Amino acid sequence: MNFLGHIYLSHGIEEITIGNFIGDFVKGNKHENYPPEIQKGILLHREIDRFTDHDEQIRASSTRLKPDFGRYSAVVIDVFIDYLLATSWKKFHPLSLEEFSQDFFRIITKNKPLLPERVQGFVPHMIEHNWLTGYATLYGIERSLKGIDRRTSRDTQLYKATGILEKNYTEFQAEFMEYFPRVIQHTKAFLGID
Repeated sequence: MNFLGHIYLSHGIEEITIGNFIGDFVKGNKHENYPPEIQKGILLHREIDRFTDHDEQIRASSTRLKPDFGRYSAVVIDVFIDYLLATSWKKFHPLSLEEFSQDFFRIITKNKPLLPERVQGFVPHMIEHNWLTGYATLYGIERSLKGIDRRTSRDTQLYKATGILEKNYTEFQAEFMEYFPRVIQHTKAFLGID
């Protein structure tokens, strides 16, 4: 999953949220350079990725994309998960997506010195364009996929996946609704919370 799912699965714990948010930008054992709870968030990020990569529902969703996007199917599914979470938000969180987003932006702004330099570079853009609420629209998903396209070495045209999402929305949504409660419980167990 992309940013929204990872932030959500930090279960409102500030230090865990920071670590989970920066997880993709802290490689190898460099997580050991952070305070213990942020380390735990980084490790949670890795565990969520591992769990998601092996989940049968997510694999079914990814299979639908393989003919068009090959090895990039998993990347597209990560963005789709955030879209499916954002469009089902009221089922999973008492705050509105906007309130949740603003709370997260407050946390990362307050803790900016802890963020890797690369993350510090894109956070102002993330806040200005409210990427988290953007996941609730097909336009926002397309914009996110275009951003990923620009960072790939090939002409992947990942943004075209939004057409597949629209055409197969019922199947993607059903698979997400099977998967997401399981990953919620898995992350709670990982963190040792109820």
